[in-house]
Amino acid sequence: MKKIILLLAIPAFLLIACDSTEDICSSFSFVESDISDEENYLIIKAIVEDFTEGNELSHISQETHFMTDSSRFALYFKSENIGLEPEMIADYIEMNSVSFNWDDSFDTDQDLISKEELDCLFDNNGWNGFYEKYPDSKGYLKFGVPIQNDNNEALVTFELLCYWECSSGHTAILIKENGKWKVRDVITVWIS
Repeated sequence: MKKIILLLAIPAFLLIACDSTEDICSSFSFVESDISDEENYLIIKAIVEDFTEGNELSHISQETHFMTDSSRFALYFKSENIGLEPEMIADYIEMNSVSFNWDDSFDTDQDLISKEELDCLFDNNGWNGFYEKYPDSKGYLKFGVPIQNDNNEALVTFELLCYWECSSGHTAILIKENGKWKVRDVITVWIS
């Protein structure tokens, strides 16, 4: 009888002793934002509203997306002939050659998630860790810093990051009409 109780007690102890990803990755603060231009937040809000219609994306990454291969990005835009000046594309590449941090000023249904929390979730079980903590989420969005020109046009790249085989990268071109940013075109650049 003692052996049976002992055999039942060991798995119960292990279950209690093991913290879930939700417990491990539960308390993170945000890095101070280094993006202050309100127009950038309005541009991102327009994309989120356009792109997430019908999707249940619960988060926006606080850390911005940045160009790891700017020469490939420049060649892509040259070949796609997206109708923006080469200087604007060059400025976008330069602006996004490093990462920045957003604050929570998007005014959308999505919550900001810190790089530190994402690192914790993925270090502790990859996408399974993310979905253990956020089971109703379809993933998260990661944006570059938008750039605008004098013609009321904006350019920004972003990624939809979700499980291993459903992520995608996009480029959005927006236009400001009557004081409001509207998505003119979203070009899918890659799909996993």
